[in-house]
Amino acid sequence: MKPFLEHNTILESHCNMSTNNIIKVIIADDHEFFRDGLATVLALRSDLNIVAHAANGKALIEKVETYQPDLVLTDITMPIVDGIEATQIIKKRFPKTKVIALSMHNDDLVILRMMKAGAMGFADKAIKRDDLFFAIDQVVYKNTRYITEGIEQKLLREPLAAYDLSNEYSGAIFTERELQVIHLLIEEKTIKEMADTLDLSVKTIEAHRARIMKRMHVRSMAGMVAFAFKHNLI
Repeated sequence: MKPFLEHNTILESHCNMSTNNIIKVIIADDHEFFRDGLATVLALRSDLNIVAHAANGKALIEKVETYQPDLVLTDITMPIVDGIEATQIIKKRFPKTKVIALSMHNDDLVILRMMKAGAMGFADKAIKRDDLFFAIDQVVYKNTRYITEGIEQKLLREPLAAYDLSNEYSGAIFTERELQVIHLLIEEKTIKEMADTLDLSVKTIEAHRARIMKRMHVRSMAGMVAFAFKHNLI
């Protein structure tokens, strides 16, 4: 399977960018050691300016209100307010601020909840430096979502090997009705609730769901949501 986003070196992508672009960054994590280590890594990039640190979700929201950063790098498990709730609030109040989650969590539900909260990226805390820089470039400069390859494979539940998860996907393969069904599925509506909402029979909704998953080449709801997330169907 091809990785979600391929790259050679972060330097190639960064050298093509304007040196006038300064990305304001806030780091949120309840472990000071991790925050300091991440700040040291980010300092290697001249276009990244760390404007604040936060040790919990409540402090993160307050710092975002104060500094209105371009990017937030946040943990998920934090005291007072967790990263998921903080992301929801931030995206509602400051939609232009991009959020990348850095977490040791690999539970499907946690990852999907972070996606639905508005995160543009999700990466394991063990991510390599160049991969982190690449993720930042994709999210901030290209407005493209990023998922660590290992997490992507987990979410997609080992899809058919022949299926190419490249960026060549076209939303035209789904009808307007199918997109409505996708959105309702993502909202965790039951088949009966979807049938009532769309004024269709339960059998018709089940047929739509089966056809959608077949076209996506996924075998589970988690895989379907991951596909929709990556291809901006959410």
